[in-house]
Amino acid sequence: MNDNKNILSVFVDESGNSGEYNIKKNNFSDKFYIITFVFHEQKDNIASNIEYFENKLAQYDYKYKSVHCGPLIRREYPFEGFKADDARLILNALNNFSRKLPISCYSVIVNKSINITSDTLNKSIHNEVQKLINDNYKYFDSFSKIIIYYDNGQEIVSRALKDTFESEFNNVERRKVKPKEYKLLQVADLFCTITLLELKRQKYHFSSSENAIFSVNTFKKHYLSTMKSKKI
Repeated sequence: MNDNKNILSVFVDESGNSGEYNIKKNNFSDKFYIITFVFHEQKDNIASNIEYFENKLAQYDYKYKSVHCGPLIRREYPFEGFKADDARLILNALNNFSRKLPISCYSVIVNKSINITSDTLNKSIHNEVQKLINDNYKYFDSFSKIIIYYDNGQEIVSRALKDTFESEFNNVERRKVKPKEYKLLQVADLFCTITLLELKRQKYHFSSSENAIFSVNTFKKHYLSTMKSKKI
């Protein structure tokens, strides 16, 4: 039997600052802490999808080893020289790649303006990740192995993974990886970004750099719909 037949890969990305929320500043981008999970069953071969995506990036003369959505949208380092049209092409390519993949996803969203202290934020993140497991326990338990891919960027996420997935199941392996090594980590970054943008759309408004990339209708029709179609 192929060892890949019953293995679940879990790609994790986060958005937000794990520090205590500053009520006086009332900064929208600091108001939410998001953890996005992308699930891929290794029995589903995606080599041809990856090859197509890489060819599309090469066609656009994209020289970077990964797509990092936030800096790309804002045209921050290392994307300062990009025009909005350039960034839009790359984001569309990543979104189209994501739409065609046999994956599912889930985003944990914690409101830091309610969970102001580090202790309450930790507890809320733990509870939300545990809810994901509880609601899908039979699915996760059906795999002979679960491999979690995360860059260990924030201790609060590493702790939540250890206290939930690694405590609930005895077949979990966690690997420290970089986005450039796995395209599905870049998909997790995209979905994490979409989740934050949807919160902004509902509760605030897009920034000028975000509006330069996509209108609200384009965002909802193409990007948001992609993520919603993959929800576990």
